[in-house]
Amino acid sequence: MKSIFTQRILSAHQTLKAWTLTGLIFGVMASSGTVAQTVTPELAQAELAKKAEPVQTTEPSSQTQQTAAAQKSTPKKEAVSVEVFEFDHFNTGFALEGMHASLECESCHSRGQFEGTITTCTSCHSEGSAVNASAKPQNHIQVVGQCDDCHTPQEWSFVSRVDHASVLGSCGSCHNNFLADGKPANHIPTGNNCESCHNTVEWVTVNFDHSDASDNCASCHNGSTATGKHATHINATNRCEACHLSTNFWAPVAAMNVDHIEVLGSCQSCHNDSVAPGKPANHINTTNNCDSCHQTNMWQIASASLVDHAEVLGSCQSCHNGSVAIGKSSGHITTSNQCDACHSDNMPWSPVRMVDHNEVEGTCASCHQSDKDPHPINPVSNNCEACHSSSMWVPTVRVDHDEITTTACIVCHSGGFSIPSGNVIGKTNAPAWHMGVSNNCEACHNTSAFGAVPKNGVDHSEIPAAQTGSCSVCHNGVIAIGQQAGHIPTGGAECINCHQPNMDWQFDTSGL
Repeated sequence: MKSIFTQRILSAHQTLKAWTLTGLIFGVMASSGTVAQTVTPELAQAELAKKAEPVQTTEPSSQTQQTAAAQKSTPKKEAVSVEVFEFDHFNTGFALEGMHASLECESCHSRGQFEGTITTCTSCHSEGSAVNASAKPQNHIQVVGQCDDCHTPQEWSFVSRVDHASVLGSCGSCHNNFLADGKPANHIPTGNNCESCHNTVEWVTVNFDHSDASDNCASCHNGSTATGKHATHINATNRCEACHLSTNFWAPVAAMNVDHIEVLGSCQSCHNDSVAPGKPANHINTTNNCDSCHQTNMWQIASASLVDHAEVLGSCQSCHNGSVAIGKSSGHITTSNQCDACHSDNMPWSPVRMVDHNEVEGTCASCHQSDKDPHPINPVSNNCEACHSSSMWVPTVRVDHDEITTTACIVCHSGGFSIPSGNVIGKTNAPAWHMGVSNNCEACHNTSAFGAVPKNGVDHSEIPAAQTGSCSVCHNGVIAIGQQAGHIPTGGAECINCHQPNMDWQFDTSGL
């Protein structure tokens, strides 16, 4: 809208122009002797038009000649000086630029109306306007109506910029690859409106709203479309969202948010005190297979049963010392620190699977106090290893008769005495060839070799048959040596008639 001041200037300008013409005509008419009359601006313009008509080339009439003679006799007056008024349209507040500069005044100022002309674009460029100007087409995008927000007088059809503040529709109503550029073929999959990420000031720079992203992170964060995993990223799958929970703050990732299922490398590839905390200084001596003992959802070992002892490099006692892990109890038997000699690595620590008696430092009786009672042979000493083996307690491998406090062999070697490993050999369960003797076993046998009886070791006084002179009961070539093949004929006489017992069958000449 032009100001009141501008409108008044235009009005004064038109009036001044008209009266200037009037004064000019009046002077011409006065010089020609024309009868004076009231001169209006319209009459002045008509007279000027007459003066502009072409001059006639026919012979002058008598009246014309008389008029010319009168003009010669009349003194001439000096010509009137007319000042041309130059009007600057810029002073109206509407500069004539571009296409407007080449238009005729009446193109906009119809019917000679100058004052009060509206200067908005739509006052001319609209359907039904008094001015013959192009209007907004039917397929024009929805806008608020301020044409000069996007168009310029230099070129109406070409739009160099769009003031998106004046656009009423959504981004997609224009940016559809028909009216304006839309999403390119390589645009990331998203259901968002454009304005969720883009702004009208700078289209390329985006503030991405991940809430409606329809694909996984790696489809964009691949190092090409958007920033992807950096060179020092841990070896993991492409499920970024498994660890990176917030789309607004990408790094760093809290340790509790790491989904170790998606980690492809070993524990130690991250837990090396560089990428993530590793083994502390007081960690037991182990391999780097952390997952053998630790769990990814809880780093501290919940139970000793979760320790894979196959990964432990140190000895048992290096951990089971009562400080790092439970050690030998106060009631433990006296042993070396070679725990695995008796205990199993991955089975429950107690009970003991087997005892390696080589690692036991005490005596047998220090552990086996109650195992002897009731002992089959009683009484005996507490020197268990004199008869038993540490590798196999039963049966008895040998009997150290020095540890048996009783002196009578027949207490055990009676033939009817039994122990867990079987019956103890005696006269009654001895081989059938054992001779009839008394129960004084040690008269012939010794404890180091019970079955080997030396030939001169038989005490014939313990043999009843020998006492009666019936030597052949034993000396029959089966139980004991008998008459040799070259023996002299005896006629069936008993041995004792010639031989003396206990004297290596020495010939007895005392009766000769």
